[in-house]
Amino acid sequence: MQTDSTYLLCKKIFRGNKQGSKLVNENLLAIKYGVSRASLREALKILKSKGIIKSKQKTGTVIEKYENLNFFDRDILAWSKGSKYAENLRKYFIETRLIFEPEITYLCAKHIDSKSKKELNLIFNSLKNSVKKKDMKKIISNDLAFHRKIILNCGNPILYPLLEFINHVLELNFTANQNEQKNYFLGWEKKYLKQHEDLKNYILKNKPLKAKNKMISLIYENI
Repeated sequence: MQTDSTYLLCKKIFRGNKQGSKLVNENLLAIKYGVSRASLREALKILKSKGIIKSKQKTGTVIEKYENLNFFDRDILAWSKGSKYAENLRKYFIETRLIFEPEITYLCAKHIDSKSKKELNLIFNSLKNSVKKKDMKKIISNDLAFHRKIILNCGNPILYPLLEFINHVLELNFTANQNEQKNYFLGWEKKYLKQHEDLKNYILKNKPLKAKNKMISLIYENI
């Protein structure tokens, strides 16, 4: 069973070593992270099961390159936040989002029921209010809720696991923009809020193609 301490150790190893680099032996690694060899072995076992590290006879244990990792894994997604590679990955995450989210939006506009329409409208109104107040935390939470509601109403449960992936991409975008808060708020006031309103209206009016195209244009703003 994975404990909090093991999870934290996995994250430290994942973030603290360059991709493609060789890990030092277990004794030195245990000393480096201040843990027992038993704890270290448990963490390495988890990292290996996720494909983050690989062992070879001649080269030893090596950190896998980022392009070979499974970023639909919730732990790998979480550990990549704040890592030195996060900004490089952001572009690929957004491109992946372009593959899935417009079609999900299309399905949502086809299948959403009246109850969920009201809920989506309430979420948008909360988003609008948070932009008006320039409340960063509320903007982030309401925008995430807005996109979650779209995914959860696409009518296809196979697509629901994409929630975590898309949330991660949105959070990366928020992190990238927080250093320029003034421009970030201006962006919401001048275009992002209107784009979300148009998207919401197309969904409420059950116009799948228009909703899909609006989602495409919204995502392109983040590239």
